[in-house]
Amino acid sequence: MITINEEPRADVEGMTIKEILFKLDPRMPIAVVKLNGEYLPRARWDEKVKDGDDVIVVYIIAGG
Repeated sequence: MITINEEPRADVEGMTIKEILFKLDPRMPIAVVKLNGEYLPRARWDEKVKDGDDVIVVYIIAGG
C-alpha cells in the first residue's frame, strides 16, 4: 500500500509521481514532493511508486 499525505491509498500503486499528482488535482498546481523522506526534483517525477512508499505532496499557493 502507498501512503499519500499520511493516507493509505491502494489506487495509485504502479503510477508515476506525475500521474499521482494529476489524479489528486488535474490542474497540476505547483507542488513540492517528498518520496520516502527525500525531496524529489521534478526531473524524477516519472518514477513509479511501489508498495510501502510514503509520498508527501505540498502545494505551493500564492496570494495577496
